[in-house]
Amino acid sequence: MINLIRLGDTTDHGGEVITASDTMRYGGRRVARKGDLVKCPLHPEVEPNVILEGDSRITDHGAPVARHGHLTTCGCRLVSSLISGLSSFDATRLPGAGV
Repeated sequence: MINLIRLGDTTDHGGEVITASDTMRYGGRRVARKGDLVKCPLHPEVEPNVILEGDSRITDHGAPVARHGHLTTCGCRLVSSLISGLSSFDATRLPGAGV
């Protein structure tokens, strides 16, 4: 299942991924990795708010790529735009969530 997180993808708190790889793209959009930044409207005080998890089976310059359901510093979960028909509450039930 393709459940990569890319620049501009959202979170279950209504935020979005604001940084991503300069070199790795999928579907024309930059792929996000562990350590990339997230903006969260529910937790604007959390700085830096970064992606805490990544799939070490796929890396970009040593940084594991982020997948649907991975956590950020503020506690929100990432929501991949590549997956349709799922609510944010389904994030932890997907293969690769929490990897």
